[in-house]
Amino acid sequence: MKLFFLEYLMSISFKVSSEDRSTLRRKILDLAIPAMIANISSTILTLVDTMMIGHLSTIKLSAVGVASMATWIEFPFAMGITVGTTAIVARHIGRGELEMAKKVCDQGVYMGFITGLILFSILFMVHDPFLRLLGTTELTHKDAVRYFVVYISSYPALMASMALYGGLRGAGDTKTPMYLTIMSNGLNIFLDYSLIFGKFGFPKLDVLGAAIATTFSMLLAFVVGLILYDSGKLIIGGKMIPRLDYTIQKRILKVGIPAMIERFVNNGLMIVYNSMVAHLGEIQYAAHYIGVRIESISYMPGLGFSVAATTLVGQNLGRKDIESAEKAAHESAKMG
Repeated sequence: MKLFFLEYLMSISFKVSSEDRSTLRRKILDLAIPAMIANISSTILTLVDTMMIGHLSTIKLSAVGVASMATWIEFPFAMGITVGTTAIVARHIGRGELEMAKKVCDQGVYMGFITGLILFSILFMVHDPFLRLLGTTELTHKDAVRYFVVYISSYPALMASMALYGGLRGAGDTKTPMYLTIMSNGLNIFLDYSLIFGKFGFPKLDVLGAAIATTFSMLLAFVVGLILYDSGKLIIGGKMIPRLDYTIQKRILKVGIPAMIERFVNNGLMIVYNSMVAHLGEIQYAAHYIGVRIESISYMPGLGFSVAATTLVGQNLGRKDIESAEKAAHESAKMG
């Protein structure tokens, strides 16, 4: 099936000169490479995080593994808002409507923050039975709760950041999200080492230290990103208007809901599968968790090219240039 799809892509023919194709590929790479670097940076963080917690004990690694799996529940909501924000911002950029693109990005950030706050409130109330359902044991439950409760407190900042990064990428700026992600992940690794093991004068907090490191790093990246955006120094941005615009939010949801449903199915099945493994035992799940983290490296190139495709297709559709949108989509798919 995969081979057939690749053959189909290669068979599609557009009247594009080699010079035009080279220019298009440069545009794709200019957008895709920073997105790839940001994603690879996050993957390196998870691997380092896993390695540090693994040095504590297999039981603690299993506890963090189950808690991390439980945090995936926010991803479909975040993805829906982010995809909708990226696509609509890209369209307005294509039309030359910078002010409208900013308004859409503003509303995406507000939606992300509010949705994150709601999810945090709900999960905080049900965290104990939820984690037990997913497979924590008497040995892992206490550490899993500590990690999970602290981590989900980052949901408002995390989801708002994803929407902000999505808006910037839709406008054609994939470098600012990359820099912010690298900054956040670098700080996270330093704080992980300091707080997990009690180095550089910090207290030794074990699993709790890992959760605090992640949450603080995400919050700092969000604040820095918001300051840059609000200052008007980025490709889009300026003083944010503290007002909800339900018309724009409906547009974001109209585009984003299909992506949200897709991630619900995907993440839901992943959570069920991981929960089954977790019920096998702490050692088995710890080994599985390490494998899942390593496997995630393979997704990075495809995610980078998907960002480039979303941006270029959206901007070309905004200009009503359907042919260029198709070319960008197919070239991104081939390169990815």
